[in-house]
Amino acid sequence: MSWLQLANKTCIVTGAGSGIGAAVAKALSNAQCHVVMADHNADGMENVLQEIKSSSLDYSSSFHHVVTCDVGNEKQVRDLIQQADSFAETLTCESREESPRVRMLVNCAGITRDNWISKMAEEEWDDVIDVNLKGTYLTCRHFLDQNRVDWLFPKGNDRSVSSGSIVNIGSIVSERGNLGQVNYAASKGGVLGLTRALAKEVAIRNINVNTVIPGFIHSPMSHAVPDHIKERMIHQISVRRFGDPEEVADLVCFLLSPRSSYITGESVTISGMIGL
Repeated sequence: MSWLQLANKTCIVTGAGSGIGAAVAKALSNAQCHVVMADHNADGMENVLQEIKSSSLDYSSSFHHVVTCDVGNEKQVRDLIQQADSFAETLTCESREESPRVRMLVNCAGITRDNWISKMAEEEWDDVIDVNLKGTYLTCRHFLDQNRVDWLFPKGNDRSVSSGSIVNIGSIVSERGNLGQVNYAASKGGVLGLTRALAKEVAIRNINVNTVIPGFIHSPMSHAVPDHIKERMIHQISVRRFGDPEEVADLVCFLLSPRSSYITGESVTISGMIGL
């Protein structure tokens, strides 16, 4: 068993069709964790799944389930959690899973609709808030449904090991701001506040909730940034490069693992020391 002790557990990863979400799905698979991949882009998830299967890494001990889901739609999110639990239960019946339900959730789904505020349409604001903030709320809400919580995460005095974990992906933009991204900054700032409050609510049930704050990372979002802007950004980063999604994924896996049982309600920045 690896140091992270994630083998034979099951985790839901939203936004798994590209970027950080895809990297998290791959990293969890490499840790022999079973992964429920969720994204609105079915083709993207299929490509990621094929990459996992064709990789030279040992994914033979992990199983995957793909769910097409708009995280801003409550019915689809409810269905996602139900499908994930059914998937985990199937693994239990085959003696491959230690729990009959999913105990880990990673919220990577996110979009941008950049514009100056004087030109930003209400739809551009709503779209970003619906996916980035409301989507995080909905997935956490149904993951922590009262019936699931009472059964899977009973209240107890033994706080030495976490029994569940949620990792939400924030952004350095919520802390430092960025031109043309008031909607994105507000949504990710909301994710940070949601995480801190939620961590207090569920600590009694030994559930850890943390936010990972990436800086500038190679992703479909960063690919849309003009080269001259990227060059300016790189000069703000001490290590003089953008981060890779795999580097963020490694941090996420640690925060999901029992190795981080004393970390909750925190925002952990991975930015290459931006602006220092």
